[in-house]
Amino acid sequence: MQKIRNNVLERLMKACLSRAEIDFILYISHYQDDSGRVIGLYYKNVCKALEISYQTFYDVLRNLEKKGIISAQKAFYGDWDVTILDNQFEKEYSGYISTGNDIFINKDFLKCKAEEKLLAMEFLKIVKNPQNGGKYCISREKFLEKYGAILHVTKRILMRYLQSLKRFFSIGLKAGKYFIRLKKEYAEKEISKKDKELIKEHVSGVVFRRQKATYTENEFRDTAQLLIQYASRLGDGLIQKFGEAVAESIGRRNNKIKNKYKWNRELNPKFVHQILLEKLPVK
Repeated sequence: MQKIRNNVLERLMKACLSRAEIDFILYISHYQDDSGRVIGLYYKNVCKALEISYQTFYDVLRNLEKKGIISAQKAFYGDWDVTILDNQFEKEYSGYISTGNDIFINKDFLKCKAEEKLLAMEFLKIVKNPQNGGKYCISREKFLEKYGAILHVTKRILMRYLQSLKRFFSIGLKAGKYFIRLKKEYAEKEISKKDKELIKEHVSGVVFRRQKATYTENEFRDTAQLLIQYASRLGDGLIQKFGEAVAESIGRRNNKIKNKYKWNRELNPKFVHQILLEKLPVK
């Protein structure tokens, strides 16, 4: 569910976040379920993706909790269950920005300052609102006053941010008003990976890592595909049942070997499938 609700964005704008904290929120938004929860967030994966140190990861986790942006629970060795607070999409909800937009993976965007990223997200929220006709119109005076106060920066610095964001937005000034539009190359691009595909890859990785499973590329793909294949039949119990099936497939194959360090942990997609079928609810 690659989305952040508008009310969550408002909190982010006012929370004095660092660049690492914003990058963290954007990153985990790709792997959240409809309740805003990310299962099994592994610190090494986050550090590699965001190019931050292990210490920064834990600092970000702690700071975002203190600021009321997320809740986090240690779930397994090295990984956490993290929820973006108030970012539920269990019912249809229209007031949000899509974090699947290609602007968020652009190398220039990744280098932007924290305040520039927040301002870009604010612009995206407004120009993507169908009621605004694809543009954000605001007087220069009101813009400087409003966002200077929210971001706690001077007018001169705010003007620098605007100049920086011209890489992604068309920003014109006419009759004392700013007219801001998303550039065509970002307005027309589709999300590169769909929600189901991202969550499938993430959840599979979590389950396989926790079971210390070994696998080839094909074994990963075929086993992970079961998550999508049986999503509708298992519903909310999908992840638990999938994890149990993987664990049992390894346990049963090694039931005569007492020393778990000597177990063969290679994934067997067909065996996992067989066990998963045993766990399906009776129609």
